[in-house]
Amino acid sequence: MELKEWARLESMWQYMNCLRRLTEKLPPERWSCTQEDGSVEELGILKNYLRYTFSKLFDEREAAPERDKQTHIYMDDYIACFDMGLFDKNGDKVYSYYVKNDLEGHQEWLFRDFVIGSRFLCGGDSRELAGRPLSDLRRANYLAEPSALVFNVEWEIRPNWDHILGEDGGGGGTFHRLPEALRKLGKNFCRTHITGELVQLKKRIQANYKTTVPQWYEGGVQLLAPLYLMAGPCPDVVLTLSQNRSEGVYYGKTLLTLEMAYKNARLIARPDSDWLQVADSVDGLTDEGAEREANPKRIDTDGPKIRDLLAPLLSNPSENVALVAP
Repeated sequence: MELKEWARLESMWQYMNCLRRLTEKLPPERWSCTQEDGSVEELGILKNYLRYTFSKLFDEREAAPERDKQTHIYMDDYIACFDMGLFDKNGDKVYSYYVKNDLEGHQEWLFRDFVIGSRFLCGGDSRELAGRPLSDLRRANYLAEPSALVFNVEWEIRPNWDHILGEDGGGGGTFHRLPEALRKLGKNFCRTHITGELVQLKKRIQANYKTTVPQWYEGGVQLLAPLYLMAGPCPDVVLTLSQNRSEGVYYGKTLLTLEMAYKNARLIARPDSDWLQVADSVDGLTDEGAEREANPKRIDTDGPKIRDLLAPLLSNPSENVALVAP
């Protein structure tokens, strides 16, 4: 279920205003993103996060036994609410809040506001929340298979060359995302160069498990692998890896830009891998170090980071999984 099919907005202006006010309450983080055409989508990462968080929670609600459905998305005769998986600077949970839509022939729900703890963000009577079990709401769960979050160095990577080196036409190829200097050398050269980089990628993963970052895609976890194809401090493209347990391989599905990779990875947790942090500093992400220096009492309430999600595996690592201390 898509959020836009489930609920409507009273106005885009009201919705964007609430999103802007919400970012002021959250710990410093980059929520806007740059599109492939160079344009900036204001709060694009946050809107994407909200959209897919709802879809994941809706699927979990549908699959849950009747007694647990209200803990995924709460719905009664008047209001609906779900846990966004975010915390404000004081450590209070953030919820997305809706009321019944009176307009016939439209979505059942109408976006009303965000709730932080037990307070409306953009105005509202907190008595509306009385008796509503917000604290029982669960955040979206992406950890059904924790082992999928780390790369198995014993497995082969098989790139989908037809797609990776395909033109950006009806087939949606990603050749255009490679650096122009490489594209000018031809597809055979690019294939050879990427093949060599995959060897180096495995070495980097063996040295640091955080080299790959998980993303949620079409109901499952993929890994994002940075490819350094030119002599720069940041990866040039990111290869998505889909796990095939029965064959013991990773299929390299497609190439993403760094912006796409960060946007997708943020659904599961705030990425803390070095290559995404470098990319963020280049793109002007808020400097957390400066924020901490200016506000040393600030609580780290960004939600889980990748190292937190991997804690169960770090305490009992498999011999075939590349892990090092964070």
